[in-house]
Amino acid sequence: MLRVLASLAFVILASLCGASGSIYSSHFAKFREAFRVALPIRDTQGGQDLLEKVSTLSSPSYGQWLSRDEVTKRFAPSYPPEEVQTWMETALHEGVFCSCTSEACWSLSCFAAEANDVLDDLMAELPSSVHAYGFGPEHRFPAHRVRAKVRQGPSSYYVLPQTLQNLYDVDYSIHEPVGAGPTEFQNDSSFLPSDLALFAKATGLPVHSPTKNHIVGPFSDSYADIESSLDMDYVAGLAPAVQMWFWTTPGWILDTVEDMLDHKTLPEVMTWSWGWSENDQGTITGTNNSHAYVRHGNDRLMLLALRGVTVVVSSGDAGAPGRTNENCNGASALNAVFPGASPYVLSAGATSLYNLTLWRDQAGKPPLCNATAACAHGGHEGMCYNGGPGGCFWTAGGGFSNVSARPFYQDHVVPDYLADKSASKPFGLFNTSGRGYPDLAANGHNYYVVANGAPMAVDGTSASGPTIGAIIARLNALRYAHGQPQLGFANPALYTAAQTCATCFNDPIPGWNNCTESTCCPYGFQGRAKGWDANTGLGTPNFTALANFLI
Repeated sequence: MLRVLASLAFVILASLCGASGSIYSSHFAKFREAFRVALPIRDTQGGQDLLEKVSTLSSPSYGQWLSRDEVTKRFAPSYPPEEVQTWMETALHEGVFCSCTSEACWSLSCFAAEANDVLDDLMAELPSSVHAYGFGPEHRFPAHRVRAKVRQGPSSYYVLPQTLQNLYDVDYSIHEPVGAGPTEFQNDSSFLPSDLALFAKATGLPVHSPTKNHIVGPFSDSYADIESSLDMDYVAGLAPAVQMWFWTTPGWILDTVEDMLDHKTLPEVMTWSWGWSENDQGTITGTNNSHAYVRHGNDRLMLLALRGVTVVVSSGDAGAPGRTNENCNGASALNAVFPGASPYVLSAGATSLYNLTLWRDQAGKPPLCNATAACAHGGHEGMCYNGGPGGCFWTAGGGFSNVSARPFYQDHVVPDYLADKSASKPFGLFNTSGRGYPDLAANGHNYYVVANGAPMAVDGTSASGPTIGAIIARLNALRYAHGQPQLGFANPALYTAAQTCATCFNDPIPGWNNCTESTCCPYGFQGRAKGWDANTGLGTPNFTALANFLI
């Protein structure tokens, strides 16, 4: 049954639409969705405790992920809180009516007449347990500031899926079905199947488009976005047997995750190449409390983790200062990114190749790699930072959340980094008890991508994110082949591996993330040669060692 509030909304709608009940009446046409109200989930602490149990390798409950119905029954608001119902009565008198966005009623969707001038006052009167935010096309990322930025430019070589396979020793031999794919926010443009076919021909890999039932949300194949093309090329290219998904959404984190929680079937792995400062979520959503938006978003991301979904999120391309302080003159010197700094996602930093070797006459050379197209075969890796020897003209993000406390799985590694005097840190400017990010890293420089029929070299943590997502999908395939559940919320398992498996991660050459895409600022975090740091996390993955440890 729909929640109590949805029934109340039905009565309101009936009165507005007249005896016929048609919501297309001219009277209703003047109403629009004005804002949404995120309701508090039930038993947040219980959810955190349960997630720790099912994601800790040594726990008897490990891998016992929840179904949609189990998550809804235990954590969805059982009814709108009494103080919210009281507020609704006031709102109705002012010509604003609200209804549940879904049967689970994670949030309310509130409608008002176009000319309604009391919206700000009503939002200000909401109880503190809930959070109001904007929804719709008028709430967008700032101009030219979209996503963990994809950059393109001239390149002396290309990185291909085979390059990454060599770097991280990825095994292609097991073909158990695993669902994986990107999520693109705010009605972002889509990919072209014809581009995937060209990418497959150039690389010699069996790259396939998702089936219709695995495309969720608005989809258009009239024009390809570079971001979407990159995501599809490298999830499908590095995990060639994967069941591809493509998820698009008109909104941002809160409403998107709620929609995912309402779906019965989800892919095991999602990659999100988007992010924005924790302190500035209001720029996107119209909220006057950015941290409240992050907290409600984290609660829902926790539930997605309980569903057994690995969400890989790019850590950003503007270093520790972030895209809201690219010229070092923002109100805040350091800006953690959301959702990349959420404790419930796998945060992906980036490296580039140092002392690279080119693909010449080695076995398995991709068709693209000939006299006119140089392709990287391997090399050493170092943190990707603006002006560094790896050729990056941007800096991978990293730092500490101002909203989320340090999660249990980082209790051993982050204090060690904070105490390491060999790696400089801007103490006094960041939350030393916050969640540190990224969790790990992968190459993010000079990826070969085909978009709208044109080949190009693409950069960003938008590239390293799908790579890590594909590696998680391959690990899931191996686990399925051995009768084991998917990794799901993989962070605790990966941090355990880093403690007890000396070869599970490679240590990139350290860097410094004080630079952005535009300039270098006074403050940032220095990496170190061994162990977790706020540049490349645990390091880059060694697939074979991780598989031996996790299977």
